[in-house]
Amino acid sequence: MQPAHPKAPDHGFSLVELLLSMTVLTSIMLMFVGLLDQTQKTWEFSRTQISQFREARLAYDIISKNVSQATLNAYFEQVDAKGKRASDYADPKDFVPKEFQIQSELQFRTLQTRDLRVSGIVAPGPGHALFFQAPLGSTADQRYGPLTNLLNGRGYFVALVSDDSFRPTFLSSMYEPKIRYRLMEFLPPTERNQVYAAANEADANGGQLTDRAKWITVPLGTGGNSGSLRPLAENIVAFLVSPREAVADTGRATGVTDMAALAAADRDSTARVAPRFVYDSANPADASRWPLHTLPPLIVITMVAIDEVTAMRLEERYGQRFMDTFIPPNWMQAADAYQRDLNQLIEAFNRESTRPGGVDVSYKVFTSTIRINGAKWSVPPSSKSP
Repeated sequence: MQPAHPKAPDHGFSLVELLLSMTVLTSIMLMFVGLLDQTQKTWEFSRTQISQFREARLAYDIISKNVSQATLNAYFEQVDAKGKRASDYADPKDFVPKEFQIQSELQFRTLQTRDLRVSGIVAPGPGHALFFQAPLGSTADQRYGPLTNLLNGRGYFVALVSDDSFRPTFLSSMYEPKIRYRLMEFLPPTERNQVYAAANEADANGGQLTDRAKWITVPLGTGGNSGSLRPLAENIVAFLVSPREAVADTGRATGVTDMAALAAADRDSTARVAPRFVYDSANPADASRWPLHTLPPLIVITMVAIDEVTAMRLEERYGQRFMDTFIPPNWMQAADAYQRDLNQLIEAFNRESTRPGGVDVSYKVFTSTIRINGAKWSVPPSSKSP
């Protein structure tokens, strides 16, 4: 007897069909995994760029704002034929006035970072240091808070520094100190501003420049322990400062406000204010280039930042002082070659990123020309414009 409905024959996939299906499925999965990985890398890169360089940009904005307010609070005072003031004589009757000269107890100073003596740092960083006085109103006593125009000293430079003295003490036992190139800010409160005491001491000792700079050198000599020094931004590998005048050799005002135009030529005549990047408003030896006790009208400030991932990889490859690998000899020694030397550093980073087995250097350059509002001269008074 046969069944009413005969059983249908069994059907299934062959081994070849199964292998083909698995291959297609695997290819689709690999495509999605690759897309997800690429998306994750893009997001991580963007997040790193935003977070790392946001700190650098904020630091640069702070510097630009503060240095534009720099002041010397200069005044005119009578001097005799020897350049001495009435206060230099024991008997005022011996003083015979000849002319008026600009005087100031304050100081505006730029110098090479390697010439700084700072306690508590591993090594000075590439570039220059900047120190000045400005009415910023920063005090240690909250009672003086409403006095927003109190005089403060400020300074900026890059140094290779450990975070051991700046982080909370309870973290010291939990994490190893992290040594990085950092942008340091010198910021003694008004109560500890020693600029007038330093000027008086210099006058008492015959105008010694080492005494005039004690408002800088004494606090820096105690480093972070003085409470006058703090890191403003991390992974800043170069800080460059070049005082400039506002006119070129022709005597015509340039009206320049951007770095590229100022340094378009390899020989920049506006850089003669500080041809070696060294400027001291209180140094009579510089008066042949710029009037004593005056501010430069313009100052070019450049800051080079890298991200944390780049810093870690460069440290693994070249050690803590990895910037020594990228800085050529005699770098940033002549102000009229400012742009050329800056390009050398950028090219060194690019070569490292493109060479086989090199570190992909993620960097950002901040640069601008800042006008100092308190500057009284666009050219030295002895210069003649057509």
